[in-house]
Amino acid sequence: MRAIESTLIGLILLSLATNWFTSGKTSSQRALIVIRPLQGLLILGLAAHLAIEGAHWQMIPAYVALVLTLALTSVGRRRSIGALLSAIVALLLTGSSCGLSVILPMFDLPTPTGSYAIGTQIFSLIDSSRKEDAEPDGTRARELVVQIWYPALSSRAKRAAYRRRSETSMASSYQSVDWTHARIDAPVAYAEGGFPVLLFNPGWNGRRTQDTFLTEELASHGYVVVAIDHPYNSGPVALADGRVIRPVPAPELFDDITSMESVYAIINREVAKETDDTLFVLGKLRQINVDAQSLLAGHLDSSKIAALGYSMGAAVAAEAAHRDTSIRAVLDLDTPLYGEAAKHGIDQPFMILSEELHSSTPEQLSKMTYGQRRDTQMDEQDYAHQLPLLQKLGDYHFSIRGSQHSSFQDAILFSPMQSYSGAGQIAPASMMTIVRAYSVAFFDQALRGIPSPLLAAKSSPYPEVTVQFTSGGSALR
Repeated sequence: MRAIESTLIGLILLSLATNWFTSGKTSSQRALIVIRPLQGLLILGLAAHLAIEGAHWQMIPAYVALVLTLALTSVGRRRSIGALLSAIVALLLTGSSCGLSVILPMFDLPTPTGSYAIGTQIFSLIDSSRKEDAEPDGTRARELVVQIWYPALSSRAKRAAYRRRSETSMASSYQSVDWTHARIDAPVAYAEGGFPVLLFNPGWNGRRTQDTFLTEELASHGYVVVAIDHPYNSGPVALADGRVIRPVPAPELFDDITSMESVYAIINREVAKETDDTLFVLGKLRQINVDAQSLLAGHLDSSKIAALGYSMGAAVAAEAAHRDTSIRAVLDLDTPLYGEAAKHGIDQPFMILSEELHSSTPEQLSKMTYGQRRDTQMDEQDYAHQLPLLQKLGDYHFSIRGSQHSSFQDAILFSPMQSYSGAGQIAPASMMTIVRAYSVAFFDQALRGIPSPLLAAKSSPYPEVTVQFTSGGSALR
């Protein structure tokens, strides 16, 4: 629990205990000396919590308990069955908030290790050359939402929430008052020639914020990270006109009927669409860099551009690099490639961080459902075909023991319950430390020409990491 939340819970419990031990035993005047300050502290604690930390549903039982406590602490009341029952209810409610806050906490993103403070901006971009094919009438132009994290000067600007309220559900609404390390529209730091630019794409039905642990880290090390929401796949996404677009279900990807060929067709179609989105955003960034009205004008180094992504977003990153060679490096977080990049590989430096890869035995495959067997075989045959294409100068593959697919996103912080967070056996703090360290090393080497001992080593200083292949040397091209 956060500091003021814990203080508020403590004040409720202290007030209940004080009220019980003073009621009916001391004069009203002497009780006032104790009770009134506690009432004042309860009200001040609630006001501070609402103003600084923000109201969220895990604390609703505690809010009710606080009201009950204020009612119970009125001076002059004798102990009674009603008062006892009210106190018990208040205790149970307070305990409920504590339990909810443990199961689904206000999580803390890891502190960025770079030297820069972090700013962030969110805005919409409209590609008037393309129609939104996911809408029935097909008359609207394709619209995207972009969030940029950038190196900033220290600022007292408002802290950015993990997600905008309109882009959450009832269950995830608390994330709109879960604060990040970024400041909204903070002034941009200065670097001679500008900062390198990294294009981030989320996974299937993911969202631009799903790897904030990494985007903040990269920004603190002097990178401008541009994360793209792709409406009708990413989401929920709040567009400029107020509409909130939710992902369109694709049950074919998860059923026990659809053929392997059809699954590939669905994924390749979406990868192609999101690659178009990514290259459109890249073009807009070049315009923003020369737009005097933009906060980022003159701060982007358009000669140093790379792409990264999680899950399907990594396939989009590679496909964008295959199409546009101005993208000089690609970081893949745990996925095989699709599209043309899958057939030919890419020429730019490439690094994949993956969960442990295994080859299933015939016996293991025989125990799976059709859908499980299809998905497993797709992954295994894709990796078997693609990894040899990527073992060239500047290419790297590191696998992380104890991780699984969901381990590469912020969700591993959402709950200590593995069934909810999707975390693997590796501790979330260790996982994020590893991913951040290798990502910074890779981009520093690929874009800034800083040779990395971490990437060149034949074994890793992190015991969970296995070096699958590493080319060593400088990947600058």
